[in-house]
Order: sequence, then structure tokens, then C-alpha cells
Amino acid sequence: MVEVLAPPTHYIDLSAKLAGYLRLPSIARYLIVGQERPRIVHRTRATGDTILARIINEGSIQLDPPRIENRQNDVYAA
Repeated sequence: MVEVLAPPTHYIDLSAKLAGYLRLPSIARYLIVGQERPRIVHRTRATGDTILARIINEGSIQLDPPRIENRQNDVYAA
């Protein structure tokens, strides 16, 4: 699941929507892409109810599975 933050709904996206999505066991990964500055927040399920978070300010993001790797610069390329 990928969410691109929009300034008018930023608060809702990071609170109610985030909590709702993470309640769904079928969502294994949740990426939040910021518009104001290059930043991706990658949340992924661990064992049990644990959710891990990683903030990517530079470099690349790797999703395994399905074995996809993207450089952050490519995500923000215009």
C-alpha cells in the first residue's frame, strides 16, 4: 500500500487512515510518501502485532518480497 501525503489531509493520513490500514492483516507493507520534502516512511509487519518503521531520507528502499528496489531519487524525479 502506498499513500502520498497531501497537505490538506496530512493529519488524517497519518492518524486515522494509518491506524485503519494497519489493522488489516492483508496489508504487509505501508509506504507513506511526503510531498513537501523527499521522505518515505516504510512500515512493515513483523511477528505478532509488531509494526516496524523505517524513515528513508536518501538512498534506496527495498521491498522483499516481492524483490523490488527503488532509489528515493527515482521516486521524486520529475
